[in-house]
Amino acid sequence: MREKLLEELASVSARVEVDVVLEDLAFLDAEAAWWPSDVRRHVLADGLYRRRSFDSLDACRAMADLWIRLKAYFGLSHPYFVRLLIHELKHYGEAKTVSSPARVG
Repeated sequence: MREKLLEELASVSARVEVDVVLEDLAFLDAEAAWWPSDVRRHVLADGLYRRRSFDSLDACRAMADLWIRLKAYFGLSHPYFVRLLIHELKHYGEAKTVSSPARVG
C-alpha cells in the first residue's frame, strides 16, 4: 500500500511542485477534517482549484481523494507531518531512479 500511494503521488501532474500541493492540502484540511467526507472532498478540491494548482477541477478532485488516502495511511494528523511525507517522497524518487536500469538511447 505504501509503495502504491507513493507511486501515485510521484506521478501527480500539477502546475506547481507536489510539495506545495501537499502543504496547501494540509492547511485546508486542518479545518475540514471533521466535516462529512463529501463536503470535505469538495472543500479540498475547491481550494486547490482556486489556487490553480491543477488544470481542471477533476484533477483537483482526484488529488483531494489521494490526499484523504495519504492522510489516513501515513497518519498525517498535523500539517507539520506533511514535511515528513515530502521527505519520504523525495527519498522514494531517488531510490527509484537509482534502482531503475539505465536506458540506452
